[in-house]
Parts: sequence; structure tokens; C-alpha cells
Amino acid sequence: MSLSYALEKLRNAVSCLVTDPGTILARLAGVINAGVLHVDKNDIPSDLSGDLQLVQDGLGKVINGNIDEQEASELAEKIFLLYEKVMERVSRAG
Repeated sequence: MSLSYALEKLRNAVSCLVTDPGTILARLAGVINAGVLHVDKNDIPSDLSGDLQLVQDGLGKVINGNIDEQEASELAEKIFLLYEKVMERVSRAG
């Protein structure tokens, strides 16, 4: 796997957040199905691994039903910001 794999999964996640109907919690369920939990810390630059871990921990809370609307909104923003950072890295590399 690679940075392009991580970018693909994060792009799918952002698409779910933007286009799926329903509440933020319902859209985050789509993010889980988009495969972000399968992105490994080795797929991204080491300085972004903490951001990835925060996103994956937040998605774990979604799975367990331990997240409120405010936390869900903050998680969606973290996903978007991580996507932007990874996209920037891919653009610089390419």
C-alpha cells in the first residue's frame, strides 16, 4: 500500500461526507465503509500518522456509538484536513 492508497480512501471519505444524505453520524458511517480504517500508518508520511490515528480513533467511537453530534462534526473536519494534507504531499511528489 502507499500514499496513493491513503489518498484514494480519504477522497472516498470526503465524498461520503459531502454527498451522502442524512446526519453527520450517518455520513460518518459511510466514511467507515469507504475504507479509512484500512489505511495503515505506513501508507502516509510519519508526521501525519498522529492525524490518521485521531481519525481512526474517532471512527471507532462512531462504530461503538460513543460520539455526539459535536464530536462527529469535529471528526468530519479532521478527515477533511487529513485529506488536504495527503493531497498536498501527493501533489508535491508528483
